[in-house]
Amino acid sequence: MREKNTSLRTILFETGITQRELSKRTGIHETVLSMIVNGKYIPDESQKKQIANFLNKNLEVVFK
Repeated sequence: MREKNTSLRTILFETGITQRELSKRTGIHETVLSMIVNGKYIPDESQKKQIANFLNKNLEVVFK
């Protein structure tokens, strides 16, 4: 099993952004985002960029 993405989870918690809102804003399905946060799916570069851009963070910060 992969490690949970605690950076993304923490950023969402600290900013008050829900996975549902992130899904709507990035176009990434809510189920896929849940899997990313829980370490069950590794996003491709395009998905990583969409998430980081929306959160206004560097890729390295979001996906440690």
